[in-house]
Amino acid sequence: MFDVEPFWEFEIQVKVVLVCCVLHNFLRGIDPNDQIMREKDQVFSQDIQRPILSRREEREENQTWKTKRDAIANATWQDYQARKVA
Repeated sequence: MFDVEPFWEFEIQVKVVLVCCVLHNFLRGIDPNDQIMREKDQVFSQDIQRPILSRREEREENQTWKTKRDAIANATWQDYQARKVA
């Protein structure tokens, strides 16, 4: 899936993601008690069973995820820069 050339240019891909987020938030704001969304929220909340962490464990987990996010962002930026030059 990620090893093929994207259908849209990078700037368009960014805009598509932002538009999806805006539409999602807009629709949630119009009818926060929508039956479909309530059902989906309930399904997702049942699937997520997180253990209770101490503050130290929570900080360590947050740092681990921050490191991963930064690595993904840096790799994405490097790839974008390389494609721009090519």
